[in-house]
Amino acid sequence: MVSVFTDLMSSAFEMISMMRNEFIIFVIAVTVHGLLFSSHRVGGTKKKFSKAGVEHTKSQEPQEVSPKHKVSDMPQHEVPRVHIPKTECDKYACFRQQEREAQAGHINSLKALQRGMSWSEIDRTLSAAMGQIELDEALLTAIVDATIRVGRADLLYSWVKKQQANFQRVKRAHTFSSIIRAYGAVNDLDGVWTTWSDMRKSHVTPTCVTLGCMVEALVANGDPDSAYDLIQEIRAEESEGKSVVNAVIYGTVLKGFAHQKKFNRVWSVYQEMLAIETDFTIVTFNTIIDACARCEELHRIPTLLKDMDRLMIQPNIITYGAILKGYCQEGNLDKAYELLKSMRETTDFKPDEIMYNSLLDGCARQGLWERANSVLKEMEEAGIKPSNFTLSVLVKVGRRSTCKLDSIFTVCHDISKKYSFRFNVHVYTNLVHACVDRKDWNKAILVFVDMLRDRVRPDTRTYTVLMKGLVQAGERKTADGLLRAALGLQGGHPALLEAVDNNASRLKLDSHLPKPLVSEIVDGIVSSCSRSEEDLGARLLQDVKSLGFSVDARVKLRFAARVAKS
Repeated sequence: MVSVFTDLMSSAFEMISMMRNEFIIFVIAVTVHGLLFSSHRVGGTKKKFSKAGVEHTKSQEPQEVSPKHKVSDMPQHEVPRVHIPKTECDKYACFRQQEREAQAGHINSLKALQRGMSWSEIDRTLSAAMGQIELDEALLTAIVDATIRVGRADLLYSWVKKQQANFQRVKRAHTFSSIIRAYGAVNDLDGVWTTWSDMRKSHVTPTCVTLGCMVEALVANGDPDSAYDLIQEIRAEESEGKSVVNAVIYGTVLKGFAHQKKFNRVWSVYQEMLAIETDFTIVTFNTIIDACARCEELHRIPTLLKDMDRLMIQPNIITYGAILKGYCQEGNLDKAYELLKSMRETTDFKPDEIMYNSLLDGCARQGLWERANSVLKEMEEAGIKPSNFTLSVLVKVGRRSTCKLDSIFTVCHDISKKYSFRFNVHVYTNLVHACVDRKDWNKAILVFVDMLRDRVRPDTRTYTVLMKGLVQAGERKTADGLLRAALGLQGGHPALLEAVDNNASRLKLDSHLPKPLVSEIVDGIVSSCSRSEEDLGARLLQDVKSLGFSVDARVKLRFAARVAKS
């Protein structure tokens, strides 16, 4: 029994002896770990951030340290650990994130802008977006799109000049498209071509959108020939496969040639499109038919209709409207009415406002006042509401007919009252023109005054029509007052000043009067001045010269000679 116990004790001591080394190593490891990583234990001291963004532990609140207790004198485990959470790189990343969020907000605001919104809201939104120092390509595109959409190219011009350095860093075809649109909108063809050249040098492949914007910019600035040449250049570079030149791009060139009445070019481009089997749409054919109407080439329309039938493209209401417009411009109202009758019998289309306005324009070309009134009556019976455009054409009919002036005014006032809309600048200008043709100068001035009281700003044509009529009639004093009002000079017509509460800025034109027109009006006033009006002529010459307008030297000499004789 004793021997068994002795054996057990001996075995136990042997086991303890074997485990001693491992146990000592384990104890040492636990101790070292505790010393080295004590500050990172789970459930350690809570962290607290100061207002400056500096991190402190709860037991290490910022406080003054006595000179006796410098950090260097403290034991290492008591040194306060101050941690700055953001490196310079982190701060820059945070700044860029805030900038991206701001730009996203501007983009959303720009997308919400629509024509017809208040000018103050439009200006505020555009100015805030355009004031950004750093622009990414998305914001740049949004600014251009919004500015063009709301018709504020005046704001776009100065911004485009300031952003030329940013434009040079663009790498995407879509953004190049927007820059080209911007330069096109501000009539800067040099900028358009420079942007296109930069894009090509950057080895950015033009898309159909980029090419479309380029062609549109060239055509809008009166250069459809260069636009056509560019299309040929792109087609020559393309290998087999889908081309970026499509029917829409060709259609833009067709419109450009049509507006310049170069019908031979229109027809040759159309034949080219047929030869290369372009994917025609009804829009393309409507463009060509409109060109036929503008250029008095209506004999081509049957050929176009056959081609449409061959390509299985059905005419729409716009097609009929374009053909009708052509007949009306030719003065062939009977054929226009035959087309309307055929359209009603063979299709489900009904005449729209554009068609009725075209019929009125046909009446205006021949001065058919009674027939125009019957068209107006038919239009109302069809449930189509006349517009300011309708009234402006109707006044033109009356002006060219032998009807009484009062009849024109009565019809216009009745229609505007019935359909609850006010005259716009075009209706007022045509009414002034009607008064001038009838040589009713008092009535013309009254219409001008009504226009101002209705807060409708006169345009260049309004002033031109009235001033030329007054000069021809020898109404020099009235013409002088009108010219001074248009130029923003003192001495404007008293009736006009009264209508705007003596706020002469409301009389001044937004755009300058053409210099040849100013010279013509000044010549007409000065050349026929009587002795009692010599001061009027002398003051006018001096004031006009102060604005930088030049007057024919012969006019000055004749006026000086007449004054010397008197």
